[in-house]
Amino acid sequence: MSAYNEHEVKKILSSYNIEVPEGQLVEKEEEIDYGGKYPKVIKVCSSRILHKSDVGGVIVGIEDRARLKESYEKLSNQFPGESFLVEEMVTGNGVEAIVGIANDDNFGKYIMIGIGGVLAELYKDVSFRLLPVKRKDVVDMVESLKGKELFHGFRNVKINIDAFYDLVERVARFAGEKERIREMDLNPVFISDRAIVLDAKLIENE
Repeated sequence: MSAYNEHEVKKILSSYNIEVPEGQLVEKEEEIDYGGKYPKVIKVCSSRILHKSDVGGVIVGIEDRARLKESYEKLSNQFPGESFLVEEMVTGNGVEAIVGIANDDNFGKYIMIGIGGVLAELYKDVSFRLLPVKRKDVVDMVESLKGKELFHGFRNVKINIDAFYDLVERVARFAGEKERIREMDLNPVFISDRAIVLDAKLIENE
């Protein structure tokens, strides 16, 4: 199996009109664009390090140029020789979802959606469908979740659920067209007035 780094995965997602944060891949400090929107996040970006948070490879809430410079220096010392992804940090009220693809040797490709972010492993509130899927399937998947109210304005957190449905359909189309896909993990997908993929992993069969 072979893995893509996060920047590569997000470039692929963008080609399917799936929204990702604005960002840049840097290999040395001189390449960093210190302009643009703050806060920012910086992450180690390597196909060899798929669980970045587990190894301290992510720094969030970077408010200014000095903090970004300091954060880059810290990560570059911790992960010598690696590249780093500097992105706008998406903030505000919304819902974190997870969208995944897997390829079962017996049943073929299937898609998964559920409650995402740091709560994904705790609640394990997910729904599965074999590919291909239609819009109705995606809606039914959301409605089968125990936490479905999160997607319908729970505690007055208004989200654009249609943007999430669109994203899931585009992920499913991508998976249907990519023959060698083994698994994909988009977590979290942040849903507010839009649906945007904040972190992404993709593994292919050789």
